[in-house]
Amino acid sequence: MLKNIIRVFLFVLIGNVSIHAQKVESSNLNSMKFKITIINNYFGRVNNRTIVTQDSLSYETLIYRGNSEKESRLLSNSERLSLENFLKDFPLNKLEKQYVTNAVKDGTQMKFIINLNNQSKEIFIGNVYQKNLGELVAIVVTMLPKDFIQYKKELIYPY
Repeated sequence: MLKNIIRVFLFVLIGNVSIHAQKVESSNLNSMKFKITIINNYFGRVNNRTIVTQDSLSYETLIYRGNSEKESRLLSNSERLSLENFLKDFPLNKLEKQYVTNAVKDGTQMKFIINLNNQSKEIFIGNVYQKNLGELVAIVVTMLPKDFIQYKKELIYPY
């Protein structure tokens, strides 16, 4: 009888420890709040918009045509963890408000609006590849059905 009571007690105790561990893990997943908006322009007008939060991904393409296509979905746990792991060391405060090559008047024109916890910054890109933003885009692109953003060093003049 005493052995059965001890077994039940241990079973309940182990169950409670497991539930507590899951709650701690879940709260750690939600510890970082972020919203990343990436806007691509085409001939001076908004073409594509991608928004990633700690919960979801949404993207809208061909906006300038007036008949845009918009999709939204929840992030998987692995996508959320991948972004959080990257963003925990993201140097938002060190980034400039704009990176522009004045010698080129068209080409890559983008806006990044990045909110990480209590920090926020809007960054304009004009024909310049910025490494930290490029790495961020590389992660976001893995979540999209295709690369709508097209922010790669080899695609930006001057290479």
